Amino acid sequence: GASGELAPAGQYSGEITLADRHGRELGYAALSTLEGMGPSSSTLRYIEKLESGAPLAIWKRFQKEMSVTLKASCVAIELGLKDLLKKDEIERLLKTATDGFERERLRRKAGVCSNFSNPDETVEKFWVWQLGDSFLVAHPFEAYSHLQLALRQAFPNEAIAVGNLSNGGLGYLPTVECYDRDLYSVWQTPFARGGLEKLIEAEEATVRKLIAEIKR
Repeated sequence: GASGELAPAGQYSGEITLADRHGRELGYAALSTLEGMGPSSSTLRYIEKLESGAPLAIWKRFQKEMSVTLKASCVAIELGLKDLLKKDEIERLLKTATDGFERERLRRKAGVCSNFSNPDETVEKFWVWQLGDSFLVAHPFEAYSHLQLALRQAFPNEAIAVGNLSNGGLGYLPTVECYDRDLYSVWQTPFARGGLEKLIEAEEATVRKLIAEIKR
């Protein structure tokens, strides 16, 4: 999902057992979710109230028609850029840098800056697929988790999954408040303040458009 600021508690280790543990954790979480889901092609409906020590709701499972809708949308989005270092500036700094961490950070910055030709803004793409009653939203950014929380809040009746770093990796998209803090994701990203919020707005609009087309 959108996990630009999220990571496991245990990381930065070469221990294979740690990777295995993370895999088991993910597997158990998936199995727990599947076990809590009802049979496919079914839904719960409220039937009646049962009076007890408190009024209790009685629900019954019914069969429902499965949606076979399949749609895809590719959307261009314009994002502002920060003041990026030029290639020759980075090369000059690399010649004088002696610290290993400094050199590595400059090399990463060179890789990020090479993705953009316009110094002020860039036009990128994101994708939205509608798969039956569900939506998959994907983009080439490391968006913070606020993105998927906002999408699910905007569409509480739809199942929405989010894919970061899809079809490439262009940099972090932190929340606007993060730009006032000294964070790796803030000084690493080429994108100016407000990029995440602009992406959320555009992705919301795309999902809303697809839903409206179904209702018509």
